[in-house]
Amino acid sequence: MVEHVRALSTAATVLLAVGLSGCSSPPPPSPDDMGGTATVSINSEPTGERYYVSCAKVKWLLTIETGDADAGFTAIVDTDNRPDAKVVKIRDLGGFTGSAWTGGVGELRATRDDGRLTISGTGYGYFADDDRRPATAAFDITAAC
Repeated sequence: MVEHVRALSTAATVLLAVGLSGCSSPPPPSPDDMGGTATVSINSEPTGERYYVSCAKVKWLLTIETGDADAGFTAIVDTDNRPDAKVVKIRDLGGFTGSAWTGGVGELRATRDDGRLTISGTGYGYFADDDRRPATAAFDITAAC
């Protein structure tokens, strides 16, 4: 009987230890760790926020998104050999709404450094303070997926 109680006690201790270690989470990222976030600047002015991003990769195309239909951005980058930005759509960030895409409107370039992807270029669209006048804006998006 004592052997049976010891065996049950040992089993319970092992299960508790395994269960607690499974429930523990890693420490939160440091403020300088960009993991899962992005920063955006419009005309060299930071938009003042760090955005949480959703990153999805299908084969070699990486889609980075944040925000909603009213404010945020969507970027698509070909990551096959070296990063090659294909499309950027900015929705009311820094007061700017506009787009750029390869072979069409605007200019795009992408670089990868230390796990961060930077997409830079010029988008065509408008500013919220004068939404009837077409405008261009330089932008930089740095994301860590």
